[in-house]
Amino acid sequence: MSDQFGAGTLAAHTPAKNRRLPRVGAALTPAELRVMQLAIGGHSTPEIAGSLGKSEKTIKTQLSSIYRKLGAANRAHAVAIYLDKLHRSVDRQPS
Repeated sequence: MSDQFGAGTLAAHTPAKNRRLPRVGAALTPAELRVMQLAIGGHSTPEIAGSLGKSEKTIKTQLSSIYRKLGAANRAHAVAIYLDKLHRSVDRQPS
């Protein structure tokens, strides 16, 4: 799956800095949110590390923190929980 994503696609899955997402992972740090957004895009740990200019060890540490905060068993579970919370928060926003 990770081979499908080139640099252009990676940029397309990264929200603009000033684009505000609903308050889904309020407990997540801004760095963890950036990692989560790339994980949602299906990017591997090495791809996320390269994109953010961080070491793979740092990304693994941040992913572990994300899993703990979301109560997730693994990356797929964390993505599912995050997207569910995002969906629910969008549904609750006034029209």
